[in-house]
Parts: sequence; C-alpha cells; structure tokens
Amino acid sequence: MSSSRLRLAEAERWDLADRAATAQGAGRQGLARLSAELDIPVTTLRRWARVARQFSPDSRESTLTFSHFEAVIGHSNRIDLLKLAAAEQWSAKQLRRELIERRLVEEGASEDTGPAGAGPAVLQTALEYMNQLASLSSGLRASLRGGVREKVHAVASAATRLDKAWDT
Repeated sequence: MSSSRLRLAEAERWDLADRAATAQGAGRQGLARLSAELDIPVTTLRRWARVARQFSPDSRESTLTFSHFEAVIGHSNRIDLLKLAAAEQWSAKQLRRELIERRLVEEGASEDTGPAGAGPAVLQTALEYMNQLASLSSGLRASLRGGVREKVHAVASAATRLDKAWDT
C-alpha cells in the first residue's frame, strides 16, 4: 500500500474511532446503531472508542499508526512509549514486543512474581510435580486424567523453546 493510501486509511480509522467515542457517549444504543450502520462489530468499535478517548486529535503523532496507540492503552507511561516508538521508527508489532519485554522485566524483578503473577516458585512447584509423575508406575501415569500428558508435553516444548531463545 502506498504511503498516501496508508495515511488515508489511518485517517479513516481515527475518524471511525472518534465516531465510535461519540456514539458511545450518546447512550446505550449508540454503538449498536453505529455498528449496524458500518457493519463493524460493537467490540471493535468499543476498543477503537477507548483509543480515541485516550488520545485527542492534537496528540496523535502522524508518524505512528492507530495500532501503535492501541498497543499502549492502559500503560501509565504511554506518551513516553509512543515518543520512543516514533524516534526508533518501530512498527506497531515491534512496539508490542517491547511492551511485553518491559512487562516481563518489571514482573520478573521480584523473585515472587513473573508473567501473570507466576515466578520461580511456580517453576519449582512444576518441577516437583513432574518429578513425582516420573516416579509413578507406568500404570498409574496412564490412569491420570485431565490431559496431564499433553500438558507435560506442552511444558517440555515451551522449556525447549525458552532454552534455545536464552542462548541467542
């Protein structure tokens, strides 16, 4: 897509987001009517409206896409993150990756918590549990329910990917 067509598409998306914010403020059925008019799901319009409310038209950096702004919703330092993304010329995907990395570093800063409240203690518990599974007789292991084997395989695969990623 050419840069002029991309800018037009971005302007249209911001316009739709602003319309969704206005419709949402008009009452309970405002978004539903706009959704029917535009054939865009209400959930999408609600998400776009949230972005439009967070960033006034004069705060919308023209070198960034709507997706950049959407990625930083809910972050306390969203303005700084957007400035960094513009300065570094990050794509929205790169910005999302940076946000994930920052969250993991922040959450991992404590020994007690990591991603989604998990941390080294959870890994230790998982290790102990899998060691217990390994010590069971094959008959008892076979009788386990709840997809235990599949979950163990998923954990093993994730551990292998993480181990390889750690070396890069």
